[in-house]
Amino acid sequence: MKYKSIVLLIIFLVLTIPLHSQQNIKVKFEDPGLEQAIRKTIDKPSGDIYASELKGLKELDGEDFNIISLKGIEYCTSLEELYLSNNQIGDLSPLIGLSSLKAIWIYRNPLSGVTKNDIIPKLKKNGVKVEY
Repeated sequence: MKYKSIVLLIIFLVLTIPLHSQQNIKVKFEDPGLEQAIRKTIDKPSGDIYASELKGLKELDGEDFNIISLKGIEYCTSLEELYLSNNQIGDLSPLIGLSSLKAIWIYRNPLSGVTKNDIIPKLKKNGVKVEY
């Protein structure tokens, strides 16, 4: 009986520690403008940003932040609406894995040909409204 309890405890720890540690991942944003928009939204002006702090983020207003890269946004797993007009974004591929995403407004950005011809159609096929 004691052996069975120890085995169950070990199984529990093996299964839960990776999930817990994933939430404690420090998120690095390649673009300072995107980081600034995230910080404003989660009301965290300084310090490390962790994946757990981004999990509940449903809407992000990143308009006019001079954003070039969206790398790091993949940690915003609950993101539904994304406002990114008036930036310098060419590549929307970091948005492909955001399964909760419903709408993107991305007017006045220098979107690449690959983004217009490949990424945006994929997003639309996944049910995302894309306005550009």
